[in-house]
Amino acid sequence: MNLSDTGASTLMDYEYASIVQHRTKNIHYLDYGALPSEAATSKRFKQMQMKEPMILCHRPPGATAIPVTLIHPVFGEFVDNCSNIIPTDADYDLVNSLSQEMADLYEEEDKRKHKFLSIVEEYYKVQFSTQIRDTKYTTDGNLRQGDFFYVNVEVKNELGSGGAEPNIQSAYYYVEFVRSHSKNYPQSPLPCLHICLAGMTLHRIFWLISSKKVQMDPLTPLVSFAFHPRDTQMRMMVARMFAAFRVAIDQLKAYYKRMSDVRDQPGKNLPIPESQYPYKHCYHNGNTNDQFVYFKYMSQIADRLVFIAETESQETIIVKFSRTYSKETHELCASKGFAPVLRAYEDVCGGWHMVIMDYMKAEEYLPYYLRSDKQYSFPDPNILQKRFTEIVQTLHAEDYVHGDIRDSNFIVKIDGTGVMLLDFDWAGKEGIVHYPIDINCSTVERPPEVKSGAPIKKQHDLDMLNIMFRGSNL
Repeated sequence: MNLSDTGASTLMDYEYASIVQHRTKNIHYLDYGALPSEAATSKRFKQMQMKEPMILCHRPPGATAIPVTLIHPVFGEFVDNCSNIIPTDADYDLVNSLSQEMADLYEEEDKRKHKFLSIVEEYYKVQFSTQIRDTKYTTDGNLRQGDFFYVNVEVKNELGSGGAEPNIQSAYYYVEFVRSHSKNYPQSPLPCLHICLAGMTLHRIFWLISSKKVQMDPLTPLVSFAFHPRDTQMRMMVARMFAAFRVAIDQLKAYYKRMSDVRDQPGKNLPIPESQYPYKHCYHNGNTNDQFVYFKYMSQIADRLVFIAETESQETIIVKFSRTYSKETHELCASKGFAPVLRAYEDVCGGWHMVIMDYMKAEEYLPYYLRSDKQYSFPDPNILQKRFTEIVQTLHAEDYVHGDIRDSNFIVKIDGTGVMLLDFDWAGKEGIVHYPIDINCSTVERPPEVKSGAPIKKQHDLDMLNIMFRGSNL
């Protein structure tokens, strides 16, 4: 992986100063007033998270942020590798050894810890330390590149042995690292990989970064080393996880070595984007000369993975990241003037799609859900229903469906001369696309047939139009 592929551009003095100010402002959130082993107990962790979450780990559910797979490319590549990488002999040998040794019963936690670390050191030719540099804390094992703490291991002798929760304890050790070093490297999200082992169970591999706060996303499931000797499927899954781990630690080491090399000029010539936004800062312009358009994020739209950005030529654009998206449906609507121009569509590691489109100015277009707000004036509902229906019928004529026809996905030109359809995440050919498994049918009224995973039908789009305009002509 080459960091230059992310499109990260050199940070100017004023940008660097702004990022320093942002990171410094958030350091005060990281004082949790306890030892990591104490703070990670169930009772103490709940008290701190319910008050104001310091660790954005989806507990409680609102404690979340931009996925780490969008903050640094190593994260997304790790996820891809867990599914696709071909393990080496060393990967298989390591897993075979761990499946023997970690399934054993240990009287003391230290013996399990030393056995686990020694196996990983032997096969992957690494050397674990324990000290977190410039702090008073030691961990069960960590890998460092200069000042930087990029892998941490936390071991508990058995699941249910009591005390601190290993994932959270490891996270608090990372907090100590961030408190000591984040102000010196504010342009970096300080990526760190964590492995937590509880008895014979690999609790999971997860990532932590420091952006607005400390953020933790699990990227693997909980797996057991005590699998049946004939369970080749489980053995292959664990081998891929450790192969992905092997690749990731090499990438993180190289990443932090580059940061160390430019220590004397922080913020200068660093191909590292600002840490509070996704790492992608460019897109292919679609021309045959293979040029890229570079952009800078300006803001995030609510809590969605949709961002307002500005290109080097000072054009305002929308940058969206989605798990699914129908480029073809969007292009069809855009060709008819029914959707913003689609500038680019690119696959991004970690299972993401990056969508770049024109920005529709707020002073020119209004979302249709504002129609009940008396300060805004919209065309007659009957006229709008006819125009919206025309857009939907245009899709249906080509056997496309949208799947999420709602007032929040239509925008209306203030002068009444045009309407547009947005959000083609679920769109595609009828008979092929299905509703997502987390579709909201509780607070959003939908046709009775619409359920998680159900096929998306043309009639559903028409029914949603009727729901949207029901009673609007009264």
